[in-house]
Amino acid sequence: METEMQITKMKLVSFLLFSLTFFSSNLVRSDEPKRDGNWMVAKDEATGVTTRKMDLTLSPKKECKPALRYRLIADGFDLLDENSAIYYLKALGFLEQRQSLELLMKERAQLRKTAEESGKLIESLPPIVWENQTPAELPLDKVKEHLSRTKFQTPILAEAAKRKHFSMDRNIRSVDDPAMYLLPEIQSMRELARAQSLRCRFAIAEGRIEDAFTILGQQFALARHLDQDSFLVSALVGSAIAVIAWEDSLHLLQHPECPNLYWAFASLPTPLIKMENAMDFERQFFFEQVKVMREVDETPRDASYWQAFIEKFEQQVRNLEFPTADGSPDKQGMDRATIDAMITDSHAGAKKYLIEDLGMDRKIVEAYPKTQAVFLAMKRMFEYLRDEGFKWRFVPFATAYASAEYQKMDSDFREMTAKLGPAGDVRGMLLSGFQSMFNVQQRIQVKIAMTQTIESLRDYAGTNEGKLPSSLTDLRLPAPVDPFNGKPIQYELKDGYAVLSTQDFSKVKWQLTMRVRN
Repeated sequence: METEMQITKMKLVSFLLFSLTFFSSNLVRSDEPKRDGNWMVAKDEATGVTTRKMDLTLSPKKECKPALRYRLIADGFDLLDENSAIYYLKALGFLEQRQSLELLMKERAQLRKTAEESGKLIESLPPIVWENQTPAELPLDKVKEHLSRTKFQTPILAEAAKRKHFSMDRNIRSVDDPAMYLLPEIQSMRELARAQSLRCRFAIAEGRIEDAFTILGQQFALARHLDQDSFLVSALVGSAIAVIAWEDSLHLLQHPECPNLYWAFASLPTPLIKMENAMDFERQFFFEQVKVMREVDETPRDASYWQAFIEKFEQQVRNLEFPTADGSPDKQGMDRATIDAMITDSHAGAKKYLIEDLGMDRKIVEAYPKTQAVFLAMKRMFEYLRDEGFKWRFVPFATAYASAEYQKMDSDFREMTAKLGPAGDVRGMLLSGFQSMFNVQQRIQVKIAMTQTIESLRDYAGTNEGKLPSSLTDLRLPAPVDPFNGKPIQYELKDGYAVLSTQDFSKVKWQLTMRVRN
């Protein structure tokens, strides 16, 4: 518990962006398929593309009547204008269910002890191993006993899903050191989602289709609620929970009694994970964390001011980390010697940037103390590059990705930050993840689009004697486009099997192979 409490915002953001970007590939090193949970995974060494494949067996089901009988997230009229956060805290055991939380912690401690004593991976032991099993594979009696320990959560989560808002009243703008803001309850939401996933697949195994659908809706509601938080890490956890729910939905759709859920998925908010509050805060995070940078402007100041400035700067960047290419932290903070060296090594480049790129008067720039010239150039370049990146959130992703400017953004950024020398490295620390944010957001949408397409195929089969169409253009219920490129999802019909596939920008290809149950 202590370890979890020490996770900082920057560490967790780096880890989650890395996980959501590369979790799909599972680091498969050969062309031989290997099982990863419910997926068969193979990596093509020649192309670097990892294919995650799942086989589905579907039953023909026509569109529901009335069409909106099933809703994963209720519309605004039915949602209560209240805060869901209190219910999630109750479900996690933070309030009156403290005893249940203690029992769960003891169970987890015993699980770790068993893994150590047996020499087995903790992922291979129950209940964790159940997270990667299909409904048919679950040992129902044991799962039922396990879930009985947290049955208090079920009515609480039902109430949470009825609420419109999520707020922890963080008042984050009053925090001196937002990078060190602890989020233990957000990390715990992942455990809550895993328990819900097990409940969902257990309900599917028992044929309780309505219960399974209800749990799916609660999962998507939780993801949506977390997206309202101020922190990027909350939106990323919400995204991970949405992926869990999506994988469970693939099991539900295969049950012979599952109704057609085309409109249930079509009616989900678009995008499901907006990251609005998180992106608004991330855009200002540099100045929220390094507050002294707000003072930097063109007004000449004497040496004593800049001496005090550097002391404040050193203190305020202490808890920032520079993520490396693989998402792990490289070094923490900047000591005084590093800052002094940065100023010396960046001074010439900073002056040139202020004069040639920003058009400032040469005499004024030459008169600035070295510290002022470097930090003014750093601030102005940061503001420019920040907006060059974040402006793309205001157009459809497919439009952004098709733009030549977006495609060469990384190279343009590297070229520009190189002008400042070491002072340009701060850009990498603060802006390296925004493209990953956009990608994570769209990965959720493409999964929802694939699910909608499955349901459109089931509707087609329900009105065409169990047959599948030769093309998605034959569907009665329109198949959504791939949000990554704005084009139809790849579809192929061969030997009675239909294959849906899409590839994201981390070179992961998702492939669903479907056949219709006789």
